[in-house]
Amino acid sequence: MDLIKFFAVVSFVVTDPSPNAWQNLYVFTKAHNSMKECVSYVRDNQQLLFSKAAYNYQFTKQPDTIYCLSQEKIKQLFEELDNGSKTKDI
Repeated sequence: MDLIKFFAVVSFVVTDPSPNAWQNLYVFTKAHNSMKECVSYVRDNQQLLFSKAAYNYQFTKQPDTIYCLSQEKIKQLFEELDNGSKTKDI
């Protein structure tokens, strides 16, 4: 049986108000064994995580929020984006 893993995901400020705006995400590869563990990690490392995510975009995008999402939720989110959806509620 596979254990559910959780990952920290940073979303960025959307500057294009149109419904077709693409919201960039940065998914960290460090897996957490529970939502509680992920949330604790994010709480303790929020500024570092924001900084690393912004660095990935050469600081051209402003981090907005950090979520802890299950591996399955991330997979579903990216499948929907690949199928043409430009915006998606996390």
